[in-house]
Amino acid sequence: MTRIIAVRHAQSEGNLAHFCCGHTDISLTPLGMRQAEETARFLDAYPIDRIYSSDLIRVVMTARPTAQRRGMEIIRDVGLREINVGDWEGMPHSELDRCDPAREAWHHDFVNAVCPGGESVRELFARIRLAFRRLAEENDGRTIALFTHATPVRSMLTEWRGQPIEAINQTPWPGNASVTVVDYLDDGSYRLVLAAHDEHLVQAGVSDAKSLRL
Repeated sequence: MTRIIAVRHAQSEGNLAHFCCGHTDISLTPLGMRQAEETARFLDAYPIDRIYSSDLIRVVMTARPTAQRRGMEIIRDVGLREINVGDWEGMPHSELDRCDPAREAWHHDFVNAVCPGGESVRELFARIRLAFRRLAEENDGRTIALFTHATPVRSMLTEWRGQPIEAINQTPWPGNASVTVVDYLDDGSYRLVLAAHDEHLVQAGVSDAKSLRL
């Protein structure tokens, strides 16, 4: 069995400014840094053998307080990246919602959404599913923390709940710096232990319910 602790990155500059930032490399906000610190403190309750992160800086910055508290390295893995939003990179959500017909699927038929010039949601799901399975198999018997992004966590939550990816529209977006814990069992099944937990942020007064998109 491998226990995976999946953490969505904390509030980024893109979240704050409400623009699309799939593969755009941007930093955390000051609030995001506080969220990362609070999540690191929350994770003190868990043994962690290895820490993996998307190679994008907003995720590395989120993982850093956890790594520093434990004196551990951060292993960057491009497979944990957010969906590639292609032509939407750097575009304000409001402008895309107003001008791009492809956004209709993004809001109402997410599993069939395709980012023009980038990845489809189905392609992202296939990629992230393989990345999580690969890291689980490489770390059999360990507990690992995987710091990643909103769409990967949302996709995998659908999978871990035993639903087909077509049910993703019913899976809420995970909040910034939220924590999900899942056990990859030896028979190939999953046991979801904790889903998109952010109560530690609420209690610390640093939650940000407005940053649920990319």
